[in-house]
Amino acid sequence: MAEAAGEQPTRVWNRTAAVSARHAQAHGTSAVANLAALHDCVLVAMCLPTSSVSKSVLERLVPAMTSSNAVILDHTSGNPLETQALADRVRELSGGRVTCT
Repeated sequence: MAEAAGEQPTRVWNRTAAVSARHAQAHGTSAVANLAALHDCVLVAMCLPTSSVSKSVLERLVPAMTSSNAVILDHTSGNPLETQALADRVRELSGGRVTCT
């Protein structure tokens, strides 16, 4: 999995650190302890339980992101209208550098 992402290993963050650690052990990814460790990612895939959790994560992640033209794929089982509002908020927080779909 890590090789498919290119130069950097695939980084995994989870609200529960032990989950990220197990994923790293099983799949050869790199577990990270905090969202700031994802600052230079150009692609972030999220799968969270609700739109409100997605919002909380995005409010902390996006301001730390440094990559130009980064993309966040939100696979959360949330409210589609809230997801669209989150995409707008991501563009606002990032000054248009990050797209959320």
